[in-house]
Amino acid sequence: MIAVIADDLSGAAEIANAALLAGLSAEVHLRFRAEARADVICVDTASRSLPAEAAAARVGEVARAIAAASPVFVYKKCDSVLRGSVAAECLAVARAFGKKQILLLPANPSRRRIIRAGYYFVDGVLLSQTALACDPEHPRHTSHVAELLGPTPGILTPDAAFGEDLVRFALKLDAHTLPAGAVDFFKALLATMPRHPAKPHPGHHAAASGEKSLYVCGSNAAWLCDRAGQFAARRIPIFPMPRALFGRDLREDILGRWAGFAAAALRGHGAALLAIGGEEPAPETTPALLTLRLAQAVELVLEQVPVARVFLEGGATATAVVRQLALEEFQAEPSPGPGIGALRPGAGEAPLFLIKPGSYPWPDSVWQPK
Repeated sequence: MIAVIADDLSGAAEIANAALLAGLSAEVHLRFRAEARADVICVDTASRSLPAEAAAARVGEVARAIAAASPVFVYKKCDSVLRGSVAAECLAVARAFGKKQILLLPANPSRRRIIRAGYYFVDGVLLSQTALACDPEHPRHTSHVAELLGPTPGILTPDAAFGEDLVRFALKLDAHTLPAGAVDFFKALLATMPRHPAKPHPGHHAAASGEKSLYVCGSNAAWLCDRAGQFAARRIPIFPMPRALFGRDLREDILGRWAGFAAAALRGHGAALLAIGGEEPAPETTPALLTLRLAQAVELVLEQVPVARVFLEGGATATAVVRQLALEEFQAEPSPGPGIGALRPGAGEAPLFLIKPGSYPWPDSVWQPK
């Protein structure tokens, strides 16, 4: 077993997809189960929004349980632009596995996210000059990797601008070093590991005409990147969260009407988008509360309309939705595009969940044929 510890569900799903492409079976768990038999087990600790001390405690507990199962290899999945308590979580995993140092490579050259001279660039633009500078929970106000991480004894963060850089670091990895980073470094590690020839797997099959697709966006970063425009251009009905749901007290009547409108659109159009939207919440409203309201609406929609595919944008959103639906284990299936994890719940008649980070757009390959 190869074990992966991710701080959110979109990262775990993305890694599972990379494993599948490499010919390995993969599962995603919200609660680690040692008896699982997949080649790669990705565990979502749902810790990105936690303070450093709490994140380290949660991740350390999961890492110790995984270490007791004696995996052949462990990887710490981090956000590609270092959101969350990255250093604290990496150090917690290193301690659990007795590693002396950490090699952290968050760059994703395949998505034009690179580190050069210690600075992070996205599509050739400094990170602090992108829409991620306005992330409501983890604003990227600096592009300097050392400043993004904070004091990091024992963590190495070298430059990486090309896929070849990641392969070179993967080949030099020793048994005393914990590998950590984004999906491209994980792919490089898999490519350098001796294993059996890749197993063939079926390609992704788009939803058939007439099957319904529910899109869910809880990512402010996505909204700032004109996600609404992407859906409007395809004439997919958009349903932003009513402001009446921004308060602490649940308005079940408003929630029910909002979900009902989306369900009606699904019946008539075959697709609909539920989103928090770009409005500024009230000071007492937390991102977690808004995400919970969004997850509750998704549950109501799925109770009213059979849906073939649910597209979840943003790791916190994805975790909130699957927890609201009481789902804990998934099998990876072929993905419709880069950066997207396709997960099928292990039990019950549930839709296919397609999950990605909020900072990437949905590729053209995901759109339901008309």
